[in-house]
Amino acid sequence: MLGALAALDAGVSDVEETETESTIFADTSTCAMDLEGSMGMLVPLSFPQKQKAPKNTKELFEDDDVAVECLLCKLEFKMESEQKMFLKHLFTDHRLVIGDVNQVASLKSYVKFWKARFQSGPLEEFCSVMKMDTTPDGKYSKDEVYFMLSDILPEDKQLREGLQRKRLNVILERQKFEREDMTYSQDCLFCRKKLEGTRADALEHLAEYHNFNLGRSDNLVFIDELLEQIHLRLQNLRCLFCNNQFYEKRALSEHMRKKQHKCINPEHTEMDKYFIVNYLEIGKSWKEVEEEQDGPLGPEDESWSDWCDDEAESPLVCLFCDHQSKHLHALNCHSQVQHNGFTLDNLNLSFYLQVSWITRLT
Repeated sequence: MLGALAALDAGVSDVEETETESTIFADTSTCAMDLEGSMGMLVPLSFPQKQKAPKNTKELFEDDDVAVECLLCKLEFKMESEQKMFLKHLFTDHRLVIGDVNQVASLKSYVKFWKARFQSGPLEEFCSVMKMDTTPDGKYSKDEVYFMLSDILPEDKQLREGLQRKRLNVILERQKFEREDMTYSQDCLFCRKKLEGTRADALEHLAEYHNFNLGRSDNLVFIDELLEQIHLRLQNLRCLFCNNQFYEKRALSEHMRKKQHKCINPEHTEMDKYFIVNYLEIGKSWKEVEEEQDGPLGPEDESWSDWCDDEAESPLVCLFCDHQSKHLHALNCHSQVQHNGFTLDNLNLSFYLQVSWITRLT
């Protein structure tokens, strides 16, 4: 069990932390004489620390895309570029399936942990056992046994959540750097202006001067790569929203302006990695998070009971004088007696014409 806990700690802490440099002091043994001949004070010299930029998406991908041994044998696979091959190997050779593998923040760390954990007991101890009437190659065979490793097991769920927290911390660290870094300098996507300062300033320029709104910088991460992706699409004369390609820049510009396509299509999942909301919960996209925040309408919502206000009980006022009554029938009686038998019913108008007539009268 101690070995498993050590493996869990190694897996969850796999993400490298930013290194800090120690303060350097000058090594000197002599004292300077001032103009009056007195001894000068020795002052330690310190140099400003150089801020190290947190990892970008390419570096994160390279960290995870390393060769790792299979859970149950010595074969090695790269956990990102060879992921499909690895999962197929697990199924065909070991009859093992990893449930919701897309919800694992770091497959490399996940595989390393369970490889060590499987040494302590049989698969049945950690996996759900399933029986199917087919072999991995599709041939019929009665009651073939398969295994599924999923977060139904509390230990697996805890591991996935720990990996997700580690990944989120790395993302937030990168976002903090982008928000505070004042050395950003890039050409504008749409004009010749040099954008300098913070990345938030660059996004503000795009929104204010070119009506191109990517959202608040607090909701974005890896902004440099996002703008580079947009730049490449525009260079290839592809619309950012519908992805249609055009034969010249002017035609693309007119299309994006007329169709209001000067924005990112939220259906393009390849852009999800640039938005913080997609890192908040395991396996949940921004759509699912929004749906949970809005929530479905319940019985009370459908009745619109919260639309009622205090004015609903206010008295009705006569159209010709200041007389008031809480009941329409009583007000009609008043009109008949005091105003020559007038009632709205006598006009023989539809509801909408009655409303129009009353609006003009008042």
